[in-house]
Amino acid sequence: MAAFNAGDLVQLKSGGPKMTVESFFTTADGDDYTKCVWYEKDDYKTQEFLDIVLQPFDDGGGFFL
Repeated sequence: MAAFNAGDLVQLKSGGPKMTVESFFTTADGDDYTKCVWYEKDDYKTQEFLDIVLQPFDDGGGFFL
């Protein structure tokens, strides 16, 4: 079962850029993967990650006046 939904914002548990979930799939071995997209400068990036290495993106939850 997918840990995330298309359009969710996620980040690697070890840190890194904010990424958008594009799709997800389960392999024949039962491993759950999430395909993410993001930009580095002007370069469009895409990568598939095991769900266990991703977490929801947290921007701090607050706002400043």
